[in-house]
Amino acid sequence: MWRVLLLFVFYFSIELSATAQHIEDKLAKIAQQTDKGAIVLQLDKLLESETISIFQRIKILLLQSRTYLALSDLNKALIVIQQAKALTDKNNLPLQQAKVDKLMGIIFYYKGQYGQALLPYQNSLDYFLKQPFSAEIAIKQANLLNNIALVQGKQGDSLGALKSYQQAEPLYQRFGDEMDKIDIRYNLATLYISLRRYDIAISMLKEVLIKKRAINDDHGVAKASADIGVSYKYSGQYDKAEQHVLDALNYFQKHAHQFEAASQLQNLAEINYELSHLDKSYDYAIKGIELGEKTGHQMVHAGSLHTLAKILFHQGDINGARVNTKLSEKIAKKMGFQQLINENLGLMSLIHAADRKTIESLKAQLAYQAAHLKLSNETLNEKIAQFESDQLTQQVQSLQQSKKLQQLELTKAGQQRQFAVLGVAFVLVVLFFIYRRYLESRLTQDLEDRVKKRTNALEFLTKELQDANMIKSQFLANMSHEIRTPLTAVIGQSEAIIYGDFDDMSIIKEVEVIHNNSSVSYTHLRAHET
Repeated sequence: MWRVLLLFVFYFSIELSATAQHIEDKLAKIAQQTDKGAIVLQLDKLLESETISIFQRIKILLLQSRTYLALSDLNKALIVIQQAKALTDKNNLPLQQAKVDKLMGIIFYYKGQYGQALLPYQNSLDYFLKQPFSAEIAIKQANLLNNIALVQGKQGDSLGALKSYQQAEPLYQRFGDEMDKIDIRYNLATLYISLRRYDIAISMLKEVLIKKRAINDDHGVAKASADIGVSYKYSGQYDKAEQHVLDALNYFQKHAHQFEAASQLQNLAEINYELSHLDKSYDYAIKGIELGEKTGHQMVHAGSLHTLAKILFHQGDINGARVNTKLSEKIAKKMGFQQLINENLGLMSLIHAADRKTIESLKAQLAYQAAHLKLSNETLNEKIAQFESDQLTQQVQSLQQSKKLQQLELTKAGQQRQFAVLGVAFVLVVLFFIYRRYLESRLTQDLEDRVKKRTNALEFLTKELQDANMIKSQFLANMSHEIRTPLTAVIGQSEAIIYGDFDDMSIIKEVEVIHNNSSVSYTHLRAHET
């Protein structure tokens, strides 16, 4: 029974794994397609499958939302990403939450809902700031800081935007590719446009345009061209402005980029208004309103309403101007688009004045002046100049350097590291030899001391042995003399007795002599023993 159950679980897990891989393969093939409409339909069908996991469902929803964004259908893109957001929050999936939050921020930004874009951007950034640092994580942080700066710039928080760019810039310089460095340069240029520093913006955008063309980024070329046109418009060079914006509009319309095309319609409406071509301006403004509303591009929608209000005011239609200004103001406040709010204040002041509502006119005018002074704050300009000189010099130089120069810098750095390593190694070798010489000297001295001590000990021992040998010789000489004398007498007396030189009476006396001499010898021996 247990074996059957284990086999069932085993084959079931294999089946699940195969199904999951099949879905991943299918999803990869769908993502490679160029027909965005077909992608959306196939993803809808894939979402109906009951075998997909939570992670796969979130991945599919992310791709579907990005596809709707590419189709300029911001409302559907937002609906889909909100479904993904609900899944990540319910299942507590931090990484997926960060990915979803980032895309949600992008969608809110394109919709012009800047206040709503800032929070998901910040939530996503908070997640990646807590992760172990790496090149990949650094780029994700830089991208989010860059997006946050774009939102802050649109909200009129120029100083906050500069600080965000200042945090992103070194990350791009260290870990980013050429495209990353170009993009942050481009975004800074658009910030300068909002700050009315058009000379700086045009110069930076021309650099970006050259770089975009070098890497064959036609879409980026069109966007940069459009912003150069906006800068020319604000600086009063209307002919150049119109040509750049028309070039961008033609590209976006040709490639069905309705979102960007809507922006150029509004720009052309503004350019023709300032040229007093009111009929052309009116046509562009109406088209901008329609396409902005269709794509969910609230900035274009509100901006075109403002342009239309100016045209109607110029034509004497005060009521029409008032209606469109209020509509524009409502959208701008919802977006948090401070620049357009300020422009509507100025226009409303004129409308009140035309209606002979002097008090309302004066209030609107004072509010407009206060907002205008805030934008032209001298302290902020000083900070901009300081940031540009201190923080962006390296970036500008990096964009102008060739790959060969970068390689030379890397080679130089490598050589410096090698020289440093060799220097350290040389010092270590010298220290080793000095220490070795010190050890040899110390060991030699120790050996000399030991030899000297050993020599002294041997000399002392030799002297002791010599003294002992002399005492031994003296002892033997004394013993020889003291024993030999009585023994001579004993031997002589014994031989006389043996050979019969004595009679019987004399033998006893001779034996006594022998005994006495033997006793003397014995006494001497005992004396030397003690």
